[in-house]
Amino acid sequence: MMFFVFSFAPAHAMVNLMSLHDLVGSSDLIVIAKINSVHEMKINQEGFSNVSSRATIKKMIKGNIGKETRITIRSYGNITISPTLKESQYYVLFLEGRYSYKIVNGPQGAWLYHQDDQTFGGLGTGYTMEDLQRVVAENPPFPEPWNEYLDNIVTRPGRDGHAADLFRIQE
Repeated sequence: MMFFVFSFAPAHAMVNLMSLHDLVGSSDLIVIAKINSVHEMKINQEGFSNVSSRATIKKMIKGNIGKETRITIRSYGNITISPTLKESQYYVLFLEGRYSYKIVNGPQGAWLYHQDDQTFGGLGTGYTMEDLQRVVAENPPFPEPWNEYLDNIVTRPGRDGHAADLFRIQE
């Protein structure tokens, strides 16, 4: 006699954790930012929603964008591997992209930042600011020949206060 047991349990997505060196190396920007607003948009056919978060840069750790610049961060809602940012909270964000940004490696790229004692929460627990700055210093921002190209780009706040990249005119 055979018995079959079926289990119907929700499946959870998994994030492959990166080393701190890989997380830093994969990031175009690393910032401490305050989340100003979080807007969840229409749910698509797969059941995921698009989330647009607005944040203000409070400290630059890696990259070239001005302090107090407002940026847009795109992510997904209703999915386990997407970080949930909360309004008025401070985060260390590992970001990739231009004009609007994506968090590197899901929840691993958004560490809650405790201003009072300058410690990290979430998957950043156990690291210090010194650890992060040391790894950033060990990872050059871009390999050659990108540096020459990137030297001709200037990031300034756009009309709405969000980052806008402009090409310098060579004379």
